[in-house]
Amino acid sequence: MLAGIGASFALGFALAESGAADLLAGYIGGIAKGDPFWALVVLYVATVIVTELITNNAAGVLMFPIAMAVAQDGGVSYLPYVICVMVGASAGFITPIGYQTNLMSTARRLPLERLHSLRHAAQHHRGHRDGADRAAVWPF
Repeated sequence: MLAGIGASFALGFALAESGAADLLAGYIGGIAKGDPFWALVVLYVATVIVTELITNNAAGVLMFPIAMAVAQDGGVSYLPYVICVMVGASAGFITPIGYQTNLMSTARRLPLERLHSLRHAAQHHRGHRDGADRAAVWPF
């Protein structure tokens, strides 16, 4: 495990120096269609997926240069994106495969609380296109 975390530092540095982080940030910006909020959502989902494949520490190190590049491409503050990577890298427990008991408890029913919160967030975002209330803590 320590070798994996140590190797992720080198890979994170390589992502930043080779331009791969900028390329991936361009893909994220394309999916988000230039909207900083949706870029944040895409970055979060990507970080959670990477966390499921490797350890959370390694996922944070790998996604950090991508987060910085996404913020730079959008011309916005990097702080929301760094916080997003921190939370996303530590949120592997929210998926059904994140931990053994999650799969056992969600095998018989849908996690309705999660679906409701996602639906509420999407409706809230659709209703407020100006973005004035979207980032009260960390403005873009």
